[in-house]
Amino acid sequence: MRPFSILIVDDARSERMLLRQAIYDARRNLRLFEAADPRSARDIFRRHPLDLVFLDVELIAASGLDLLRELRLADPALPIVMVTHHSTQDVVVKALRQGAFGFIVKPYSLSRLKEIFGKLERREADARSMQEVPA
Repeated sequence: MRPFSILIVDDARSERMLLRQAIYDARRNLRLFEAADPRSARDIFRRHPLDLVFLDVELIAASGLDLLRELRLADPALPIVMVTHHSTQDVVVKALRQGAFGFIVKPYSLSRLKEIFGKLERREADARSMQEVPA
């Protein structure tokens, strides 16, 4: 089985480290990439096939919602989970309307991460079963 490729985009190094550890606690067989700003995130996105992105809503250099929109235009199938310290219903609704796969509020919950990975695995299984159906 190939490694699962994940990109973490957060301008706070400590937050990237916390999320990285929580992801490793929730799942094994990973390739993890990290970006501190949208420019680095775009570079990783262009150079590496990704299975999942964790994207902070509030980046110093730009809005995470703007980067969400940009990445969704470039790859509409890429699951992007928005991350924030303080979510408001307005931010959650905007992110979901723009195609976010999910939402996590910091601090990171192991059970919530496992839910996200389970949702992603179900989505991939559904896509595989659709490809196997004879015409």
